[in-house]
Amino acid sequence: MELIAIIFFLGIYLLISVGVVKAAMAWARRHQRRVWLWGGLAGFIMYNLVFWDWIPTMVAYKYYCDTQAGFTVFKTPEQWKHENPNLSNESLRPLIEKQKISMPFKSLPSDPTRKVQMLNPRIYHGLESEAPVLSILPLHKDIYYFSDILNDQRLAQLVSFSIYYHPNDFGNIKFWMKGNFCGHQSMADEMQETGYTKYFNEILVMEY
Repeated sequence: MELIAIIFFLGIYLLISVGVVKAAMAWARRHQRRVWLWGGLAGFIMYNLVFWDWIPTMVAYKYYCDTQAGFTVFKTPEQWKHENPNLSNESLRPLIEKQKISMPFKSLPSDPTRKVQMLNPRIYHGLESEAPVLSILPLHKDIYYFSDILNDQRLAQLVSFSIYYHPNDFGNIKFWMKGNFCGHQSMADEMQETGYTKYFNEILVMEY
């Protein structure tokens, strides 16, 4: 029902826009002005009243996906184990089941503002969200990462970008303002194809 209402609104807006353009062209013709200029100006204004953010957001989204998105390994699980030789298998015992990468994040007791998943007693899986990347555009940056809880050293991270408005803003109206996972079909696909899931599972099977 909501989608029908939005389509109806856009249809009415299109008709109004056509009327405004025709009126501007008629006015220009009567006053011997450049018809194409005034018609184009009216169309440009009507377009930008609703769609002003679409092209800039898509350009910024592609730019950030091309230049900042992706999976980066700062330290492999094997390298981390080599630097922590005194750990036991109990210290590396998985606290969650394999393939549960989508389970909810929980707040760290030491810092309630940080949302994490404890993978084992030493390594956690965290999420940082930066929204919006640009103050006037609905472009959001998410960083999924692995860190050592002992010293907060980051072991690896995945940077991803998405486009959306919150429902309280224009999220329920501007349904075309969506773009996620930097070209991947889903977050699961992005994690799988970039190597993030592989790294996740390597942590769960670590042992001495």
